[in-house]
Amino acid sequence: NLYLDEPRENKVSMFASGPLAYAVPAFSEVEVESTCVFEKPISILSSTPHMHEAGREFLTEVIRADGTVETLVQLDAWNFFEQPMYDTAVVINPGDAIRTKCKLENTGAVALHAGDTTEDQMCFNFMYHTPPIGSLFCDTKGDVVPPPLPEIASDDCDGGAYAPEEPVVFTELIGGVPPFL
Repeated sequence: NLYLDEPRENKVSMFASGPLAYAVPAFSEVEVESTCVFEKPISILSSTPHMHEAGREFLTEVIRADGTVETLVQLDAWNFFEQPMYDTAVVINPGDAIRTKCKLENTGAVALHAGDTTEDQMCFNFMYHTPPIGSLFCDTKGDVVPPPLPEIASDDCDGGAYAPEEPVVFTELIGGVPPFL
């Protein structure tokens, strides 16, 4: 928790929408995806698409309970070195789903896998939202069960217990369409 003023009622959290487990065979192109359905309403505030160097195309959609599909973020030419945050304010209602798809291309002779390092691959849309959903991941098609986000009461924070060990680095936000935060 970071407070620049008195705490307010609306707590904001972040989850990653995208598949947790997949492989990209040598000399191949694959499309991976993940969809999750929401039982309670949430407000998505922003989106930060994230893939690694094998990433080629990125798409996150909202699938409404009535079957209507709305594009939240679509990038037809992924650039690993430009990963801005998009203003994607949208309300997700009970029964709505979020689907994240990525096209990845492996030009090497060794299979690539989903993982935490830059040499591994990722397909995530990091989304800030309110209220918190209680999970760090949104993936109902992956083989990995996401760990639940621990409940942290505001009085549990002692001004440093949850601070990262590494310093946080902020980057400049770049303007464009869709509008950026």
